[in-house]
Amino acid sequence: MQNILFSSFLLIASIHSGFVSRLGEQLNTGVVIQGHVVGVTGLTIAPASLVFTKSDGKPLEISALYGHYSIELSPGKYTVTASAVGFCARSREVSFGSGTSVVDFTLMDCSDCDLRNIDFDSAVEPDKPPMELHNIDLTKFKYKKESLDALQLAKPAAEILFGEREEEEDLVLYKGLPCIGEQKPVIVAYGPITLSSETLRFSKKRGTMKAEGHVVLIDEGQTKKGTVAELAIEGREVRVSYIK
Repeated sequence: MQNILFSSFLLIASIHSGFVSRLGEQLNTGVVIQGHVVGVTGLTIAPASLVFTKSDGKPLEISALYGHYSIELSPGKYTVTASAVGFCARSREVSFGSGTSVVDFTLMDCSDCDLRNIDFDSAVEPDKPPMELHNIDLTKFKYKKESLDALQLAKPAAEILFGEREEEEDLVLYKGLPCIGEQKPVIVAYGPITLSSETLRFSKKRGTMKAEGHVVLIDEGQTKKGTVAELAIEGREVRVSYIK
């Protein structure tokens, strides 16, 4: 009788163990995605936000309070967008299978001029009341934004951030933002690509852009630097022809 009970116990334990094992295999179908969000200098950006959007699902947003994140998702293709206050957002198309995947983001500084560096008292004339802040045109210390006409249907939209703009027939010259004590660059932001330079010339007819002076290019997971770069509009995408 004891042998029968013992054999029954072993049988039940074996069935239970197999069930738990299969259940564990079913539950362990996710993939762990982790990474860092940093600036061009390599310093961590904190806090930052990331949005994971699956082709057949709703967006899922998480916070990277200290510049590092980790999340478990179901396998598939996602659009991952990283953003932070004062930085240009970047998006990447990534496919996840199983195990652990590392997706790091480098974001470019897109902040406006620091108003703390502006000496408002220098504009005060003798025997006149101090100039009030609401009477000062602060728009000249903030980036202007313009979408490229040739890419109106593009997703995500190609956008140029600039301080000054000159146009002559086919060519448009964009310049950076003149801040007190520094000159911020002109910036092109398009999905996985972010580029900054001192000046940017855009040809409407040819659909090309030429960036000159302290060029910094962030494309997918790579950061490149140079003095000249050319970009071309192909279909609804921006392609980097070269950078040197």
